[in-house]
Amino acid sequence: MKTFSLAAALLATGLLAACSGSSGSSGRTQSNFDDAIDFIDAAGPDAENIRSVSVDQLPNRATMSGQMLAGMDRAESTFVGDATATANFATGRIAGRATNFTEYESSAACDSSRWSACTGREIQDLGGTLDIAGRITDTTFSYDTQGKLTGTDAELGPVVADIHMDGVGRFGQLNNQLVAIGVQDGTAVLSSDSGRVTSEIAGVLILSE
Repeated sequence: MKTFSLAAALLATGLLAACSGSSGSSGRTQSNFDDAIDFIDAAGPDAENIRSVSVDQLPNRATMSGQMLAGMDRAESTFVGDATATANFATGRIAGRATNFTEYESSAACDSSRWSACTGREIQDLGGTLDIAGRITDTTFSYDTQGKLTGTDAELGPVVADIHMDGVGRFGQLNNQLVAIGVQDGTAVLSSDSGRVTSEIAGVLILSE
């Protein structure tokens, strides 16, 4: 499926390897999909442009924003939402939300990691919000993402998706900014007039201070 091949392409870049704003301009009208791809492109091959940070370099508290990307095994599309989170390093907590989700069809360039040519065609806007909550340990974090999104499924029609994902991530530095990168997976239970369908779902969280 395209969503999972896009996730595999991200993994192949090394961007998420250490997990087990935006930069650049193309003159296009920016969407949250474009912002996410710009971040990935700025990170460079094997995330070589993201520098490791030590605990001593972290602030007591950081307000961060970026995107959450997700895909289900039943759909050849990518869902991208605007994400915000507060990382409280003093208390060891991270909390936030992802909202304003849009479903995109991604181009073939995305699957082959040609990020400068990677584009997304908007399919539909989704309603709802996913909450992010987790714990910080040194320069890494674990978190869960849950909530409901509403939209239209190609087979089921109007649906409510009850989503729960668990993830792990790390903090680093890109272009002298504190960034956070996470990878998550779980399930989405889709409820419609036709009944309920459970789908695997995987996602990526990218945040910048």
